[in-house]
Amino acid sequence: MIGLDEGATETDLVYLPSERVRQGDAEATVELRRLEDGRLVVLAYTSVEALVEGCGERQPWLSVRSEYLEQIVSGSGATEVLWNAVLPDEQRQEAPVSGGQS
Repeated sequence: MIGLDEGATETDLVYLPSERVRQGDAEATVELRRLEDGRLVVLAYTSVEALVEGCGERQPWLSVRSEYLEQIVSGSGATEVLWNAVLPDEQRQEAPVSGGQS
């Protein structure tokens, strides 16, 4: 995956909501959001705590080195990054995390 580095420090990382990953998946997909004005954005968070506050406890996520964020945005078709956004309850993940079980 782009930018994953076990040697990265916490300050080097950003946290991105993702689609649920199942055991055996070779890739993860970053969730994109379309804003009311039509812009497509990548949600990014400065900490796991901020991601949980913004997306809820059941939101799957991944961490990447901050220098790869621009590449992720341009490769996704998004126009920009929305930092530390708090989603309304109706837009949050509701299904419990299953630990890779279907």
